[in-house]
Amino acid sequence: MKRVIRFSKSRTIMFILSATLIVGGVAAVFLRDGFNLGIDFTGGLNKQIQIAPQALALSYGGVGQAEVDIRGGVFTLELSREIGLRRFVLRDYATLSDLAAALAEVPDLGVEITGDENARTERVLSLPFAVDLSEGDLVINMRVASEEEVFAPIGTVREILDPLGTFSIQMIGRAVDQEFSLKVPSAGGDDAEFLQEIETQIVALLEEEFGEGTVILKKTEFIGSLFSADLVRSAIWSLVVALVLILVYVTVRFKFVFAISAVLALIHDVAVMIGVIAVAQLELSSATIAAFLTIIGYSLNDTIVVFDRIRENTALMPESDRETVINTSITQSLSRTTITSLTTLLAVTAIYVFGTGAIKIFALNLIVGVVVGTYSSIFIASPVVLGWMNLLDKRKRRARRPEQVLKLVKPQKGKEEKAAGDKAEQERAAQEEKIVSQIQAAAAQSRKSGGPRGRTQPGRKKRRKKKR
Repeated sequence: MKRVIRFSKSRTIMFILSATLIVGGVAAVFLRDGFNLGIDFTGGLNKQIQIAPQALALSYGGVGQAEVDIRGGVFTLELSREIGLRRFVLRDYATLSDLAAALAEVPDLGVEITGDENARTERVLSLPFAVDLSEGDLVINMRVASEEEVFAPIGTVREILDPLGTFSIQMIGRAVDQEFSLKVPSAGGDDAEFLQEIETQIVALLEEEFGEGTVILKKTEFIGSLFSADLVRSAIWSLVVALVLILVYVTVRFKFVFAISAVLALIHDVAVMIGVIAVAQLELSSATIAAFLTIIGYSLNDTIVVFDRIRENTALMPESDRETVINTSITQSLSRTTITSLTTLLAVTAIYVFGTGAIKIFALNLIVGVVVGTYSSIFIASPVVLGWMNLLDKRKRRARRPEQVLKLVKPQKGKEEKAAGDKAEQERAAQEEKIVSQIQAAAAQSRKSGGPRGRTQPGRKKRRKKKR
């Protein structure tokens, strides 16, 4: 068998380290004025916008519908008229001027170059969905060519939107994309009126600075105040119910001591993750709660593997003490735990590197959770079991000590009583022997002096005379 690592020897140091991390996280919450709550928990508007210069302006003056779609630099136009459907597909045009000339050949389609006519068509932004030109004109934007041409850095955008009051903004993707996620918490009152006012104000402030038609609204999410309060309650209850069910499951499968240790390790994981979120001011949203529940399941799996090995080794190593059994069990499952954690981290790190927005924050929470969960399975859960069971043994020994004292006292008391009884018996025998010797001595003395048989007693003689 390979060498056993004595993990329990450093449990005091690890407990102090964990306590320091948790206390530091709590301090960070107060020092940073609370958490960076997402609109899931505060209610409000979440808008994804992109700021980009204009490239073309399209209009349609014909009869029927004209839908335009842009995907990967390929323009698709469909004209629906009474005579039938006509489809135009335009691709492989080098510059905007070339593309505009080709679009101008489409019947009843008006084209105006609003950007640099020599710009490459690869810079033209795709549309999220097909647009009907019969309902209004369409402005087509393009991304900047390089980071030197970025005209809307996040610092400038934050200053422009300062009149909104309380809000948070985050860059999505590369700086050349000039894409942002903007979150404005609800101020209460009429939600519909709040949504309309904020959207209008955002577009007005940005277009006043960067020009008309440069703001692209890509996604809008709105959560009312009542619904956000329900989400907070649901998130808290989901964590509580998960921990209670885990407590019941581990109690049934193992023992109550193991169940308490597993739940304490899971609470430790969540507490450390919350501390990291508070220090880094990451957004706390429903995606974060999903990360918590994922890590609870992941960490519990590692802990159960170690507990199962402890139960097996307890039967296989009856002559070993409890600390040796636990250290052996952790050592035997260490390679499995390490390999599982590393492979999980590789996948989650890839999501973090290539993801954007909420999925990126979710992956970051998972990275922290996997590291903390692996640590707690080795240095928190099993050492807590060891410490708890040692404490129970001490209490049993203390409760057994008075009984042992009584057992030791009772035999001694019996011996003393027996010795006293023997002594009294000896004294009685000696006294009886003394009385017998005195009687015998008196009888011998009586025989020497004639005794009652040698002479008649005067009393008896007188009574005889009287009878006569």
